[in-house]
Amino acid sequence: MKTYGKILLTTLPLVIISLWVIVETTYYFSRTALVDLGETWLDTRLSEAQVIVSSQEKMLRDYGLSEIPASITKAQMDSMAGIADIGVGKQGFICIITRKGRIVFHPDNQQINTWIDDTAWFRDLLNGALRLQMQMGGQTVLARFTYFQPWDWYLLAVDPMQEIYGVADRMRPFLYAMAMIAAAIISLALMLMTRRLTRPLNDLVQGADRIGKGDLDTRIPVQSKDEFGHLATKFNQMTIQLQETLTALTQSHQELENRVAERTRNLTLMNQALNNEVLVRKQKEQELKKANQAKSEFLTNMSHEIRTPVNSVIGFSEVLSAMVSDSQQKNYLQAVIRAGRHLLALITDLLDLSKIEAGKIAIHVTPVSLPTLFQEIHDLFKVKLSRKHLTFSIHLDDLLPRYLLLDEMRLRQVLTNLVGNAFKFTESGQIRLSAKILNRPSTDTVDLMIRVRDTGIGISKDQQALIFESFEQGHKDITRKYGGTGLGLAISRQLVELMKGRIQVDSRPGFGSCFEIVLPGVIISRTGKQTQKAFDTVSLKMDRSVPAPVLSESLIQQAMDRHPDLEHQMFATIFPLLPGTQDGVKMSDAQTIADHFITLGREFELTAFTQFGQNLSDDVQAFDVENIAPSLARIAVLFQRIQEK
Repeated sequence: MKTYGKILLTTLPLVIISLWVIVETTYYFSRTALVDLGETWLDTRLSEAQVIVSSQEKMLRDYGLSEIPASITKAQMDSMAGIADIGVGKQGFICIITRKGRIVFHPDNQQINTWIDDTAWFRDLLNGALRLQMQMGGQTVLARFTYFQPWDWYLLAVDPMQEIYGVADRMRPFLYAMAMIAAAIISLALMLMTRRLTRPLNDLVQGADRIGKGDLDTRIPVQSKDEFGHLATKFNQMTIQLQETLTALTQSHQELENRVAERTRNLTLMNQALNNEVLVRKQKEQELKKANQAKSEFLTNMSHEIRTPVNSVIGFSEVLSAMVSDSQQKNYLQAVIRAGRHLLALITDLLDLSKIEAGKIAIHVTPVSLPTLFQEIHDLFKVKLSRKHLTFSIHLDDLLPRYLLLDEMRLRQVLTNLVGNAFKFTESGQIRLSAKILNRPSTDTVDLMIRVRDTGIGISKDQQALIFESFEQGHKDITRKYGGTGLGLAISRQLVELMKGRIQVDSRPGFGSCFEIVLPGVIISRTGKQTQKAFDTVSLKMDRSVPAPVLSESLIQQAMDRHPDLEHQMFATIFPLLPGTQDGVKMSDAQTIADHFITLGREFELTAFTQFGQNLSDDVQAFDVENIAPSLARIAVLFQRIQEK
């Protein structure tokens, strides 16, 4: 096939496609322009309808009839009569729809009082769509609307798209005919031009073929001063430059080989130095790791060593406080007890921090009821709640599963710390503890988010990243006013990360803080409730030689159901001594509580009661405040929940 034939086969389809694109683009933009003109036309019709309705409503207000239903109805009927006279093209019309979706005016009387509230275009209308194209009466229509608030009306001006597109549709065949004629003319012109262009190309092709075979002495004759002549001149210049370049390349190749050899030697030396530096860094990392491990072991050992004498100081101080009658001496002893408890809390935080850094804390998941856990935390802070002008609310997602597999002890520790901080830094307002489901990755797992929100003093933006670091607090003034060591949030962050979650804060000074805990992929427990019930039932029937489990609400409730006199004796002897009914618990009160549990257990043959009382008595004798306080706090929560039923 000749060159001009190939050019025609290449360019002619492009010409035809270009003409088709031009026709279709012209048709499209003409339709778009007609739609815009149609909208302008419909807007003018709507303006006329708006004037009619507004004048009727203004007349009601001018004559003081705007509150009389009959007058309003009459004005609306007059408005409809006026709107009915407004023409909208040959097939268009204006209708009136209430905000609730009922058609109150339509040229077709069968459409009046019908409801269209379930249609998609009506929902778009309520959402304030700028343009409505919808199906009405079996055809596509364009609609513009306006809202008349006094009567709660939507005024719609409607015109069929077929009428709007009429001119463009009639022009389309003529445009195609003109495009076909233009394509034929362009084809003839291309055939004549390509024949003249291909003659000089033959000389260029032959010369290029000889140069391609290596004959760089070839020169192409220049027969004209047009582009082809200019191309032949440049072709000859290129041949000369190729000859010069080939000579230069031979010289450069040798120089490049010499440079590559030199760079290879340099890279070998650098690689050896880098390997030596890596070995040195690894040795330093090993030394730092050993030093960090030694630090953690030292903190752990020292925390254990210090905790025992501190427990003794607290215990003996409480015993001595019960024996001393002088008020000043009692104040001194109370100061010693408060300082000892503060020191014990600090030692506990240090021990937790050292365990986390040493990697000796493992996560143990069990079925956990978040409503129960949240209620226990609420009851734990009930005494503090009564001392401030605060409200403490709990909000749970309705879709929250009843039991989730979580580490209850660690989650309780984190939430107690966050809620405790909220109470510390909030003088008035509210504290909100909530949980909700963010996502369900599968049928057996959920992404859980827990929030602790308060209306306290807040945290500045530049301090929010620091509060999760060890021994860091928001500001020195906060430390002086509220106290604290800056370990609570650091421990909470690391515990949450051990549970494969994350914790973050959103806060503004003066507007409060919101701490969010996100735990992804939490497994839903299907057997938590049944397991707990079976456990409680077996506990009541255990042999005395077998150690009893920790007391639970259902276990105590079942014991009271079997022994009616048990409830009266518990609330008469034990309940008044528990935390919540008084500010703190003395060692003597803890021993009395233990004696009452032992007595009730023996009287009613309840092994769990007897064992709990004996364990509590052993802790009192050893002055083990760390075990006594949580045990009594849990029993206080259980008694309060039983009493509220």
